[in-house]
Amino acid sequence: MTRRLCIIIITLLLLFRATYTFAVDIQDIKINGFLSQGFLKSSDNDYFEGTKKGSWNFSEVGLSFLVPLDDDLYFGMQIFSHRLAGEGDDVPMFDWAFFDYSHESWLGIRVGKIKMPFGLYNKQRDVDYLRTSVLLPQTVYMEGVRDFLVAIQGVEFYGNIDFSKAGYLDYEVFVGTLELNAESGYIVNALGLTRIELLGQGLDLDSILNTLGISVSDLDVNIKHLEGFGLFWSPTPDLRLGHTRFRATMRVKLGSFIDTDLKLTNMSVSSVEYDKDRLTLAYEYLILRTGVIGNHVDQSSFETEGWYGGLSWQISEELSIAFSYGESFPLGGEGRASYLTSRGLSDYLAWQKEATYSASYQVSENSLIKVEVKNIHGVGLSNPFEIDFVPVNSWRLYAIKASIAF
Repeated sequence: MTRRLCIIIITLLLLFRATYTFAVDIQDIKINGFLSQGFLKSSDNDYFEGTKKGSWNFSEVGLSFLVPLDDDLYFGMQIFSHRLAGEGDDVPMFDWAFFDYSHESWLGIRVGKIKMPFGLYNKQRDVDYLRTSVLLPQTVYMEGVRDFLVAIQGVEFYGNIDFSKAGYLDYEVFVGTLELNAESGYIVNALGLTRIELLGQGLDLDSILNTLGISVSDLDVNIKHLEGFGLFWSPTPDLRLGHTRFRATMRVKLGSFIDTDLKLTNMSVSSVEYDKDRLTLAYEYLILRTGVIGNHVDQSSFETEGWYGGLSWQISEELSIAFSYGESFPLGGEGRASYLTSRGLSDYLAWQKEATYSASYQVSENSLIKVEVKNIHGVGLSNPFEIDFVPVNSWRLYAIKASIAF
């Protein structure tokens, strides 16, 4: 349905502009790219897959094109590949690709694979030059749900509304679908919670699947539709307030064991940013609620909360430093630790609390290097429900990353 809608809208746009001739000069095409390579090492637990041993599987390559077709219409796309330990597989893909028609400053339309608004920084998560940290704060921008966050295939209306002395408002409203990797951290954690839920009922998930002749690798997740919005109000030049939210419906099938709809009823981020001279302060709060109706598991809801507060200071043109502290509760609050302890598990599987220290040095106009240390308590974001995972409560993650842009 969404694909048909996209085709119809593109056709209407092209027919609407048919009285004009698209003459694109090669010199008008803007081409940008970047390449980065990093190393991750955690002291005890795997922050991402393989980081306890140390992992060079931390790279990004992107090449983007911006093609003006007329004064009000352009086409943009980015070819992107990435590898982040167990997330990503280095296969080049269209990270985003869309037509953008701007009717007025207050109304425009994008059609195609569109970068989705999520918090203040999701659209720039792959642009190292726009932040000091190596990783975005994982308590809000979790790599395990990256598939939900990068881009949707659909249509978006957007615009900028000027309120004069009250500042201005940027808005985005979108509808579409997306491809979801069944091996993403979000799905892995959900399966882990299902395993624990069944254990509480005296059942063993792996034994049940073996009896039915089903493998976890048979899991299929299909997004039926997704819709949401982003609002960003700047009452003064230094202050930005934001709220982004979306919901989705998906079909989850695992052989004859699970065949049901899963409803992501609310995934939202409330944000505030103060940017003055060389200082930037930010705070963001995440809430994720999923309603599950299973034919074997009586689990009516799955909830995640997370937040962080941080600051970044540009010491000189080349050097910047940053600090942030954040907490994530994959089960929906620190009090939910009793959910685990009642099943004989450690309470710190229910949360992950991170204090992050970062530094970035710009070696040249087009290259930089970053270092980062995370002091961590708990393992809630580190796939804590995997089989044979023996967690350590207090641990660290060390990261270094070099990037080149052109």
